[in-house]
Amino acid sequence: MYDYETLSLILDEACKLEENSFLDKLQYVIECLPSISATRLAFHSLFGEPWHIISKELDVNNVDEWLLLSNILKLSPDQLYAVALQNTIKVYVSSLGDSKNANTLKEKSRCRWGPDEINKDMMDTVKNILTKIQDLESTSALATYIMKELPIGAEKVLSLKFCVSFTDEWLQAEKEPSNYKKAKTAYFKFKSLYERLATEQVLFLYKLATPELLNLCCEPEKLITELYQHPSVLDSTLPEHLRPDINSMAEQIASIHQLTIEDLKVSLVCEWLETNKTEDVDMTMTLGFGNIHLLEHDNKQLDGDNFKRVAYVLRSGDIKHNIAFLLGYSGTLKNSVSMTSVCQLQALLCMFDMASIEEITKITSMTLEEIRRLIQNQLYIVNLEKLNIAMTAKSFEDCNKEKLAKSIWKNHSNGKMAQEAAIIVSSLCFDYKIYSFTMWEAVLAKMKNLNMMKELEHILLHIIEIPSLDVLPSLPSAWQTIIVSILNKSSVNTDEERDECLHAFNLIQRCPDVLSLDLDLLAKHFHHLELPVCAISCLLMSAVVNNKLLQSILSIGAEKLFNSFLLTRTKCIASAVSYEVMVLIFQLIMEENLSHIVEKSPYKDAYCEYVQQNQNCLQNGISY
Repeated sequence: MYDYETLSLILDEACKLEENSFLDKLQYVIECLPSISATRLAFHSLFGEPWHIISKELDVNNVDEWLLLSNILKLSPDQLYAVALQNTIKVYVSSLGDSKNANTLKEKSRCRWGPDEINKDMMDTVKNILTKIQDLESTSALATYIMKELPIGAEKVLSLKFCVSFTDEWLQAEKEPSNYKKAKTAYFKFKSLYERLATEQVLFLYKLATPELLNLCCEPEKLITELYQHPSVLDSTLPEHLRPDINSMAEQIASIHQLTIEDLKVSLVCEWLETNKTEDVDMTMTLGFGNIHLLEHDNKQLDGDNFKRVAYVLRSGDIKHNIAFLLGYSGTLKNSVSMTSVCQLQALLCMFDMASIEEITKITSMTLEEIRRLIQNQLYIVNLEKLNIAMTAKSFEDCNKEKLAKSIWKNHSNGKMAQEAAIIVSSLCFDYKIYSFTMWEAVLAKMKNLNMMKELEHILLHIIEIPSLDVLPSLPSAWQTIIVSILNKSSVNTDEERDECLHAFNLIQRCPDVLSLDLDLLAKHFHHLELPVCAISCLLMSAVVNNKLLQSILSIGAEKLFNSFLLTRTKCIASAVSYEVMVLIFQLIMEENLSHIVEKSPYKDAYCEYVQQNQNCLQNGISY
């Protein structure tokens, strides 16, 4: 048997000697070569099959140098560009260290979606080289390769945009039927991929990439509609940094899908206004319409979610265009769309949530009075429709308002629409100065019978401003009714309930004929509700003071009375009776020797002045 281990040792040594001998022979030749030969092959090796030598060396930085040799080496310039780009992209992607396969929502959220995270120089170079390739099909194929290699993010979106652009060029230039079909298929494929990924990019950038919204990326209209359902649209109290700019998102998504955002907005606004068409309209807003500025912020017509969405949508874009749209929608302009009167009214009201009165008057070239009359007329048209009275803006403007009011009262005051009739008739009487005693007496009586206390209070407070109506026989009874109704349903268990009671007391002081009220009854109500100062005030306003009841109230003691006085002083209207009540309480404080309770109150000076008029201040233990 052979000793293979020994033979191996001998053969290895022999091979080394032979190798060293060969190197010694070449050493002289190697020393004569330039130093670059250590890393570069001899030029003659490129002839024949150069690709296996240069394919790994090509990149975007040296491709122009190789192009100079393309004719000599019989290389295709398009192929040189392609290999250079492929090599460059491979190196670039490996340097990123990102996974191309970000499949889960969590993985996608970590991707570089921001436009500022794009390597602009790299992507500009890529686009520049792609445009130099002559064969459009090859360009599209190479763009596809680049798109697939790049990780998900802003750069992939941009590369997809390249794919769409180059396949579109290929499609437009292709004449051969089979290739045209291939180009068309590629174009629509990349267009769809680009639109989806670019839409996802918008959602991720604004941190709204939920599974539900991502599923709608291929349905832009539905997606935009869904975005306007976001809670931030309705909650104006949210800090700015917590409110995604839905309008900006909608514009970007519409641009990606080549949709006209204005058309989408119009469609949504019309849909939302129509959705609210069954809501009741508050006719009391016509009363005292001189305070038109209240429409800007306090109008309950704009409390609905869809109204807030309409205002949100129309705050973006050209405000002049948006106001013109609402005026057209409302039927004001000649090219108006056909809509219900309720929707037309709502469109007008939306203007005040979208812009200030100054802006509206400037843009529309309408005076404040013209705007007031426009909305007022539309309000009447809407509410008259509830009574099955159809009128246009012109027919309402031209009609005799007193005859209209009498007709409404005659036909509807005793039916199931009696409340609506009472509101419309009272509004007509106020707005058009109809001061018929018979009409007003009937309206006040009907409101009392139907327990329309809120509306009745509103009317009584406005009648005060009309001297010719001050002598209506039913006024005292109406005032008594609304005040008692408030007190009957109130208590002082909460601050809100106490404020309601104090509101009733303020109504007493605003009543033009206080002596016609049953003040003793009202005093008992306030005493029962533990508002002794209001009770005493009622008694002191009487023509004949009920001393027995007054003493009963005063018997609760000076300290409780003074605390009640402090509690109510900021909520109640100041009047002459307030001073009388204060004097009574000061008298009790002196009698009960409780001067110390006034020390830290706003009434210290007034109390000292009162005491000085009666006896020496120092004898009562109060420093001044």
